[in-house]
Amino acid sequence: MITRLGSLTALNPKMIEGLFSADLAFLQDFYRRINEYGTSRMEVGCPHCEGRFEVEVNGSGEA
Repeated sequence: MITRLGSLTALNPKMIEGLFSADLAFLQDFYRRINEYGTSRMEVGCPHCEGRFEVEVNGSGEA
């Protein structure tokens, strides 16, 4: 269940269906991680040094 998305608090299925495909894919992956692994940590790569490391994904859409 999504209770808040950024500054939006009143969400409905139509709003979720209207997300850009990349945003919807992010949300689907985020929920899968939480449900399957019990965490929102994900491995990322630095485009500059090409190093790999884990970060805690906020999930709020805010940096």
